[in-house]
Amino acid sequence: MAVTIHQTPEAFTPSDNPVVWTFSSDQTAQSNFYYQISIYIDDALVAEEQIFPESGIYAKYDASDWASNSCNRPTTSTAMEADAANTCEVRITITERYGTPVADQASTAGTNIVCWKAGMFNEDFAAWDSSAYVVDGVTTDLKWLTNFPTEYYQKVGLTEHVRLMLLTDETDVDLTITLYDEDDNSIASASSTYGAANFVSIFNFAPDVIVDDTAITDANFSTCSYYIISEDSGEVEDYRFEIQTDCQYDSYKRLHFLSTWGSIESLSYNLVSRVSNNPKSYGYRRYWGEWNSSAFEFNDSQGTDLDFAKIVTRSMRIESDWLFEEIQHWIVDNLHTSNLVMIEDTAGVLLERSIKARRSEKKWNKEDQLFTDKVTVVMPSLINARL
Repeated sequence: MAVTIHQTPEAFTPSDNPVVWTFSSDQTAQSNFYYQISIYIDDALVAEEQIFPESGIYAKYDASDWASNSCNRPTTSTAMEADAANTCEVRITITERYGTPVADQASTAGTNIVCWKAGMFNEDFAAWDSSAYVVDGVTTDLKWLTNFPTEYYQKVGLTEHVRLMLLTDETDVDLTITLYDEDDNSIASASSTYGAANFVSIFNFAPDVIVDDTAITDANFSTCSYYIISEDSGEVEDYRFEIQTDCQYDSYKRLHFLSTWGSIESLSYNLVSRVSNNPKSYGYRRYWGEWNSSAFEFNDSQGTDLDFAKIVTRSMRIESDWLFEEIQHWIVDNLHTSNLVMIEDTAGVLLERSIKARRSEKKWNKEDQLFTDKVTVVMPSLINARL
């Protein structure tokens, strides 16, 4: 009697993609045979399911439904480093059951794997290799959890926020932030040790947060062209942010959104934003005239068409500056598909909003040459009723 696990999910697996174990038994020919799967979330038994062999003696179990429901969206703290709080540990125990009457036989327990809230496109998930991302204290040149195009740099204004996320099995991470001017001269730097969160840390590398948390000053940022985040032992690749110098209208908006990789990404829509109202009225028509004592009078002050309620649906149209082809494709795949979009207000507070996109289309330089991105943001509506 034996149950063998042949395939285990990646040590860190996106929650909304397949979370699959494959396994087999050498007793599948026994009468009434099936596999009993016990599912554990954060080491607590949450369910038991019956699975039958699918391919000869082999079977599989996908725990993505449990992982998806158990993982939350990441936090968006204004602290330099915080627990993203978007993970859960998942494992299964496989027991072979057969006989008359059916009874438990041999069993095998899988190990915990970590799921974080994300749902990648098929091509990204098929190529996913957690060993290239998880800080383990040994491996070098690991990557931050982001799918922003690697050939470009994210931009951030001096009063704007920007975040990076890091997968880690370590207890802390040593980071250095170095500011540079436009001639690549170092202006200032600061190093700190941050206690790594429970599997996923989210960092806010906004200039004002850096000033509040380190010895770097506003004066340093006044001559800064870009800054680099580096991990002191070389475990994590350097990441560069550029200071936003593109022309921005006063009404520009900065969006933060949950990407398909589960990271919180940011982008400024620098051109004019326009708010529009779409009112819908509910009214009635009344007879013209009214009694004044014994006289029935007609006058221009009396209305015949009146509203007793009005619903105003508001939306805001925002537009980006000119975009590189790869960034426009990234926006289509990540912002347009996101179910968590937030607008950053002037105080850095993130306001949850919904966006509408009738059609998302990737554009190509050989066809369109220059292009921007436009999205419609749904704003809070108004219900105005009167008696």
